[in-house]
Amino acid sequence: FRLLDIADILIVAVGIYYLYKLLKDTRAVSLLKGLVMLAILNLLSHLLNLYVINWILQQSMTVLLFALPVVFQPELRRALEQLGRGRIFSKAQNVNEEEMDMTINEVMAAARVMSREHTGALIVFEREVGLNDFVDTGILIDAVLSRELIKNIFVPSTPLHDGALIIRDGRIRAAGCLLPLTEDRTLSTELGTRHRAAIG
Repeated sequence: FRLLDIADILIVAVGIYYLYKLLKDTRAVSLLKGLVMLAILNLLSHLLNLYVINWILQQSMTVLLFALPVVFQPELRRALEQLGRGRIFSKAQNVNEEEMDMTINEVMAAARVMSREHTGALIVFEREVGLNDFVDTGILIDAVLSRELIKNIFVPSTPLHDGALIIRDGRIRAAGCLLPLTEDRTLSTELGTRHRAAIG
């Protein structure tokens, strides 16, 4: 290997790492895993001389390559924005077990009070699948989580009450977020947007 070859491999590896870092906080990471599986199946079918399967997979990969810019349009836009702000290289936060317990306790305390007061709320915890796509539909808050703040957000007269509150890394990331609604037509017409979003 020449020195340039090593540098070439390192640049590609770093690019793949930051691409994954960008996509891991979105729903697109599931699609990316599917594409990797297709590539592996394509390679195996080629090595095992499974000509028909290999042809089908190659045609599928060709179509997907043209579809990728459309499918990943929100992620590509976000990547360019973060690159321009210098945020793409920022480190992710981690939450330990104690902080998670405190977060859950605060949410439960707020839920008990809102239940007594008959106040509706929709709270989402970000886990393995990132929720940046939904965070972008609401108002960014990025505040320390507390039961008082949760209650204030869902007061019916406030601008953010009619939407979802998203919690990430033990903090309130955004509020007033729009979630996909269920398409189940058997549900009662009395159910509102928050109820349908919770089911969806």
